[in-house]
Amino acid sequence: MKESKIKTCVKCKLGINIDDENFIELKEFNSGKLYKTLFWHKNCYREYISLTQNLKEMTNEIQSMMQGLEVVS
Repeated sequence: MKESKIKTCVKCKLGINIDDENFIELKEFNSGKLYKTLFWHKNCYREYISLTQNLKEMTNEIQSMMQGLEVVS
């Protein structure tokens, strides 16, 4: 049986033609064995990375502010 040439983008859930070059294929491994393969449109992946980075920066800022607060009893 032939494998489908249309995959689904993890982020936007739209179809990806794997004959096209506009996608990224990421393989996740668990204990050295292939766990699953994720397909992303390149633009969706770039947006995801950007959002993830922004979230990390905001989290660090919040943690810094929380450390600067004194506990008032």
